[in-house]
Amino acid sequence: MSATASWATQVGIVAALRAASAVTSLLAQGSDAGQSSIVDEVIEGQLYPYIVVGEGSEEEELTFGQGGHVVRPEIFIYTQDGSSTSATTGAAGYKQGLAIADAVATVIEGDGLTVSGHDVTMVLQEPWTKERLDDPANVRVVMPKFEIHLEDQS
Repeated sequence: MSATASWATQVGIVAALRAASAVTSLLAQGSDAGQSSIVDEVIEGQLYPYIVVGEGSEEEELTFGQGGHVVRPEIFIYTQDGSSTSATTGAAGYKQGLAIADAVATVIEGDGLTVSGHDVTMVLQEPWTKERLDDPANVRVVMPKFEIHLEDQS
C-alpha cells in the first residue's frame, strides 16, 4: 500500500484541469489559454480568474484487503468582479466562479482525472462553499468540494 495519495491526486487534478478546454477557456488570459491560471501555489500578481489546487486531507481506506485512500482536495476558484454597483454583492457576483466550478466538477467527476499509482474508484461531490473576501477588490472565492476514492495499483 502506498503511504499517501495526496500529492499524486493534487498533480492529477492540476493536469486534468489544464488539459480541459472547458476549464481553460473560462480562465484564458493572453497567449497561454488559461494554463497558468491553474496553480498549486499563488504567485504575486496572479491575474483573475484563477484556480488553486491544494493538498486537502487524506485518510486510509482498506477494502477487501486492497489498499486505498480517500482524498478531499482543496480547490479554490478566485474571481474578481470589477463592477462597482451594489448588484455585485449578491449571487450575481459569483456567476463566473460558479461557472468555472461547474466545469471543474465535470472534469473531476468524469473520466479526466488520472492519479499516478492509483485507480480512481469513485468521486463524490460535497456541498460547495463560497465567500466574498473583505477587501475593496471585490474578490469572490468558490470552493467546490470533492471526495475522491482511490485504490492502490498492484
